[in-house]
Amino acid sequence: MRSIKKVIYDEAIPGLEALLNGLGISDLEWKAMPAEAIDAKQLFGADALFIRSQTKVTSEMIRGSSVGFVGSCTIGTDHVDLDALQQAGILFAHAPGCNARAVVEYVMATALHWTQEKQRLDDQLTLGIIGYGHIGRVLEQVFGIVTGQPLACRVYDPPLQHANDKREEPAVVRPLAGWRSLGEVLACDVVSVHVPLTDASQSKWPTRGFLGQKELGSLKDQCFINTARGEVVTSAGIKVASQHADIALDVFPSEPAVDPQLLASLWQATPHIAGYSARGKWGGTWQVFQQFSQWLLSESRAPESLNAPGDSDTPQFEALYSLWMEDTWGLSAWAQLANWVVSLEDLSAQMVSMGSSLPCSESIAQAFQNLRRNYKPRPEWFDVQLGAPLLTKDTRDQLRSAGLGKVLGVLEA
Repeated sequence: MRSIKKVIYDEAIPGLEALLNGLGISDLEWKAMPAEAIDAKQLFGADALFIRSQTKVTSEMIRGSSVGFVGSCTIGTDHVDLDALQQAGILFAHAPGCNARAVVEYVMATALHWTQEKQRLDDQLTLGIIGYGHIGRVLEQVFGIVTGQPLACRVYDPPLQHANDKREEPAVVRPLAGWRSLGEVLACDVVSVHVPLTDASQSKWPTRGFLGQKELGSLKDQCFINTARGEVVTSAGIKVASQHADIALDVFPSEPAVDPQLLASLWQATPHIAGYSARGKWGGTWQVFQQFSQWLLSESRAPESLNAPGDSDTPQFEALYSLWMEDTWGLSAWAQLANWVVSLEDLSAQMVSMGSSLPCSESIAQAFQNLRRNYKPRPEWFDVQLGAPLLTKDTRDQLRSAGLGKVLGVLEA
C-alpha cells in the first residue's frame, strides 16, 4: 500500500472524513477547509487533494508539491488543468453522472413552475435538450414518462452524433426522436443546456460562447434553462433572449461575480445548486473515494492491510421527505409534481434581488458564494414518500416510473 501522511479536502464534501477514518491508517492526517482557501501553500506536504468545482487546480498550484492524487467529487473537469496533472504524474479522478438525477429534477422543477405560471398544457409541451450525456439522457426519459409524450424531446449533440456514425450496434446512443438541428431544438417550448465547456483546441464543436445573440435571439414565449457552465452562453445572448423569453440560470458567465444587469433580466436565478441533492453529493464523494482506494492499493502486496470501503458503508436515504396531498383527483402526473416539487422561487428571488441591492460585482460574488454554501442539499424524488389518496392507479404508476421512491394511494396508505 502507498504510504500517505496528509489529505486536504473541501469542507463541502459530505462523508469524506468518515471514509478516511475508516481506512484505518493510524498516522493519516486530514484537513478540511473552504474551497477558496485551498492553494499551493495549503498543499505543502499533502499526498492527496479532494475538491469540488469551486477550487481551480492549476499548474502553479501543484508545482513542486508532493500530491499524487487529485479527486473532484463532481461531474465536470473544466476547473482542473488535466494536462498539468498528467505531466506531473498525478492521478486524477472525478464522478461523471453522480448528480445527473439531481440536475434533471432541478430542470423538471423549473419547467413545472414555468408551465404553471404560463398555464401551459403538459400534453402539448416540447423539450429541447442540448447535450445528450448522462443528464440529457435521464432528462429525456423522465420528461417522456411524466408528460406521457416520450417523443416530445428534440436533442442536439453533434459530437455524439458524429461518434455514433463510427460505432456499431449496440454501442450506438441515439435519442428516441432522432437527432435534430440546433434550430429545431431552440424552437421547443422548454430548452435545457447540458454540455461540457470546451474550446476549439479540444473539440471540433467548441461550446464556449456557442449560444449567443444570433442563436438565442429567436426565442419567444419559451423557457430557456442553463445548468451546464455559464460560459457556454454569452451575456449578450442572455440579455437579448430575456426580452421575449423566460431565462432560468443556475450557472453564470464570470461566476461568482455575476453581472447585476444580467441578474435583473432573469426569470429565475439560483447559485449553481442544480446538482445539490443529498444523494448526488454523497454519490460524488463515494465514486471518487473508491478510485482513491484503488490508487492507495496499487502498490500494495497485502491489500488486506487496508480497510477498503464496501457496499455496507453507503448511507441509506429512506423517507427523507414525506408529503401528503388531499385534493388530487383527476390531476395529471405533471400537475401532481407541480403541486409538491421542491420550490426554487424563494432562492431565485434572493438571487435576483442581489442585482438591485448590492453595490458591486465583488459584493454579489460574496453573496453568491454564501447562498451556495448555505443551501441545504435537497432530497431526490427517489427519497420522497408521497401520500395522495385520490390518485388514480395509472397516475401512481406514472409517478413511480418517473422515479418517486414511494407513492401511497388510498388503499395502500
